Amino acid sequence: MMLDLKRNFELNVSHVKCKRAKRMVFELLDGSFSDEYNKLEAYANELRESNPSSDVVVTLSKSTLEEGRRRFLRMHMCFHALKMGFNLGLRPFIGLDVVEKENKNTWNWFLQLLQSSLDLKEGERITFMSDMQKSKQSFPKHITGIMLDILSLTVTNSTILRKTRMHGQHWIVDARDKPIIKMSDDIIIKTMNLLREHVEEVRSWRHDFSLKCKDLYNEYLQIAQTVCEVNTNGQNGYEVTEGSDKHCVNLVVKKCTCRSWDLIGIPCPHAIRAILHDSGDPITEINWWYSKEAFLLTYRHKIQHVRGEKVWKIEPSQAMEPPELVKLAGRPKVKRDRQKDEAVKK
Repeated sequence: MMLDLKRNFELNVSHVKCKRAKRMVFELLDGSFSDEYNKLEAYANELRESNPSSDVVVTLSKSTLEEGRRRFLRMHMCFHALKMGFNLGLRPFIGLDVVEKENKNTWNWFLQLLQSSLDLKEGERITFMSDMQKSKQSFPKHITGIMLDILSLTVTNSTILRKTRMHGQHWIVDARDKPIIKMSDDIIIKTMNLLREHVEEVRSWRHDFSLKCKDLYNEYLQIAQTVCEVNTNGQNGYEVTEGSDKHCVNLVVKKCTCRSWDLIGIPCPHAIRAILHDSGDPITEINWWYSKEAFLLTYRHKIQHVRGEKVWKIEPSQAMEPPELVKLAGRPKVKRDRQKDEAVKK
């Protein structure tokens, strides 16, 4: 901007003036960052009215309330349509990431609201993907001791967590720099469109299972038919050889010692070879979560449209200050903290 003003108008403008002018332009286009917090309670009420049974929680800073001021701290939104989709058709798998400060207080606040919104009870049969340990306290019966340590280390050391986080950040990149209400609206509209697009895509499937699931199954089927050899004990046990490797398959409990079938719900090449040897149809053993029915149940409920600001009931008594900017001491961390038993890469 400074170079353009110099080149086109022969004006010398400071960097600070350019930043101030840019901020004023954004406020004219998207609204004031600070003023939107005065309307936030009214916006939250509108979300609850337009989407009944949705959870919209606005939390204020306790320290400023004691001083007689209202300051925004954090906000939680969970729409009824997404709750129903999770409980009806989604696999019980949750990726946890991003609070304003990753400490005990903020993680517990978020996990308790998540537990209530999705009716997770004590966390039975729920798998978490995260690089933090706070979910042990919120779901003690499901995740105890070394179980979560192994899960966290396995996920954190892989590229899965990084790719998932990058995808989430890319998905909201256009909205994240806007005022809070405008940002929320953009994300809600994008989610509404995404649900509709997914339904249209699923209805176009020619098979009863997802395309990626079918591709992986066909790949496993080819390996089973060309590479694997099977021996059986005449009961429930099958010994399947794949090259120089050997695995044991039990079709009654639907397990293979390679653990691929357990983890992803699609019969591995060894299981497929055993099922074919038993004159069965391996495709019937694919988990229901990959079915067309499950996907349609997930996207069946819709987020309802939200009315504009003119019909909101904005109360001056509900005005609040924007959140306090938090700057951590020292230089930003580049490397994450490793666990005491975690191997160090050389």
